[in-house]
Amino acid sequence: MIKFTIFNIKAIVRKKLFIIPMILIFASVIGIYAGNNRAANNSNLAKFAELDYTYNQKQAKMDSKFVDDFISARMSHEKTTIDAFNNKDWAKAAKNSLFTTNQDIASLEKAGGRDDQIADFKSQKAVLEYVEKHNVYPEIPAFGITGFNFLFDSLTIYFPWFWFSVIIFVIIPIFTWKFQNGKNMDNLIPKNNIALDFDRLLTAGIVVVSSYFVLILFAFGLASLFHGIGDPNFPIIIQNETLGATQAIGHMLIKTVILQTLSLLAAIVLGQFISNLTKSEMLAAFLTVGVLLLQIIAPFIFSFMNSFIQLIPGVYVNAPKILNGSLIQVTKNTNLTFYNGVIILLFAIIIVILMNISYNRITVIKAKG
Repeated sequence: MIKFTIFNIKAIVRKKLFIIPMILIFASVIGIYAGNNRAANNSNLAKFAELDYTYNQKQAKMDSKFVDDFISARMSHEKTTIDAFNNKDWAKAAKNSLFTTNQDIASLEKAGGRDDQIADFKSQKAVLEYVEKHNVYPEIPAFGITGFNFLFDSLTIYFPWFWFSVIIFVIIPIFTWKFQNGKNMDNLIPKNNIALDFDRLLTAGIVVVSSYFVLILFAFGLASLFHGIGDPNFPIIIQNETLGATQAIGHMLIKTVILQTLSLLAAIVLGQFISNLTKSEMLAAFLTVGVLLLQIIAPFIFSFMNSFIQLIPGVYVNAPKILNGSLIQVTKNTNLTFYNGVIILLFAIIIVILMNISYNRITVIKAKG
């Protein structure tokens, strides 16, 4: 059976159907990083300080009374932030940016500003305090350019849609090769059908999970090559009732990888089951991707499912958005957690495998009858 597994792996990875999509995925990582790099050059502490500084400068020219002690101190710290950032003195830039952030928080609280606005500034404050203390690059959410932050952004924004769909399309053929003119050629092989199917499942799992981890290493390595690995303890803002709550990005990445790996395995067993039902490569591929994407987007579109959304296996592909609390805020469902995700995904994998085994046995009995 080991030889059969190796044969199947070679049959997948040597095909253009595997090579070309994977090249496109890796090319997309390069494109995403270039976009993040460009965005980071236009959205950073220095740019934000520069915009506010320029605005205050213009107002001062129009009205000399505009510049009071509050504005004067603000402009002084903004100028220092800009210079420090350009000199790559991240701690100093963060320290001076903290001054203006504290001003904004105090002003909002005094004026009775919205709680969400105050929460945003307090979250920024928590990140800036970490940057000041550890002198690390002050990453902007969604514009990560160091290894850890770019990888987290990639798995948050891009993996659930494009990469996930491509990977599923790539592995479906291994489940449908056995069907010729609607007939199962496994019936002609002197081996147990269930064992042959399990070996194909094992092969698909090895190929898909390996591809996922190679993709992770590539994204992390690309960013690290140009801007360093970053800091595994860099704080990621958690959206919950605790203002300014954060969690280390390294911790978030470990949980993300676990949930997304289990999600891939759940997708594979579903793809195999649908392939056995339809006996058609294209139909199985489209149905599998369609079912999975419906689960992924369910929290954003089907609000009637929010009360039991934690029971939908495909939702956990959105692992980073669950871990940072944003999906919990969208659905108002606090049961969307890492541990529930692990349980639901393992349960789904086992159930679909048992369904597939049962279906195989039924078809074998019918074939013999």
